[in-house]
Amino acid sequence: SMVFSSITRGRCFAFASQVGHETLFMRMRRNMAKDHGQDWLKRLLFHFLSHKEQLKVAAKISVFGRNVVLDKMLKNFHVGKLRIGNLPKLNNPAFRDQYPVVVEPEGESVGKVLYFTGCGTNYLYDNVGRATIRVLTTMGFSVEIVADQVCCGMALFLRGALEKAKANIVENVALFNRPDAVAVITDCATCGGALRHAYPEVLKELHSSASGAEELAGRVRDISEFIMEHWEKLEPHLGGTADKQRVTYHSPCHLRNSQNVQNVVEQLLEQLPGVEYVQASDFDKCCGG
Repeated sequence: SMVFSSITRGRCFAFASQVGHETLFMRMRRNMAKDHGQDWLKRLLFHFLSHKEQLKVAAKISVFGRNVVLDKMLKNFHVGKLRIGNLPKLNNPAFRDQYPVVVEPEGESVGKVLYFTGCGTNYLYDNVGRATIRVLTTMGFSVEIVADQVCCGMALFLRGALEKAKANIVENVALFNRPDAVAVITDCATCGGALRHAYPEVLKELHSSASGAEELAGRVRDISEFIMEHWEKLEPHLGGTADKQRVTYHSPCHLRNSQNVQNVVEQLLEQLPGVEYVQASDFDKCCGG
């Protein structure tokens, strides 16, 4: 009751009280699913997110459905207040199919980073992936887009599907917990929060060994955080400009709270030439996602 009452006051007191609210919520939803079942849409989503080959097939079908059928026939229709044409189109092909496994910089490599693209970049926002690779290679890093990576599992275990998420966690830990890389890079706050914070907690909840997940957690860096840690490698490549573009930024909960990355993106924006950073009044409020 303390957790729920504090949420209604606008601030979750669980952090200060050391209440492990995420684990409690996962355990509660897991028990609710066992006792009352889950609707078929969730079961279908969980199935695809935990079966990577079937997810690829579903994504290819969705490309035709969203990019062709909806765009040609229904884009001006609305679902509630949302215009169908405003839904994001899917990448065609998927982002990870657009690049070789390893993308090398133009000059000599200063080290290798492993890139966890997540489902969002892989299937929806390939422009984010291209920008991430462009910046990292400009800094002189070799970028390995790790083959066979799977969904981070956050959508699964936050909704109580811990057993389904376990296979994803174990596979990603085996793929990314490698000492030959400088860091594991994420461009998504949710994926980063999963790899960096939630994986050990979920495995402990399932009474499984979390040592590999804890090692991996120490290797994970958000792309903004990694840029700031190696700023001297990027700064010489930034050209000056007379006109400054006014920009603002929304700080994701999973970056600020799950990964404890505070004010890093803001510092990065302030240091970029050609950028005038203006803090939004609600920069640290939950987006509602």
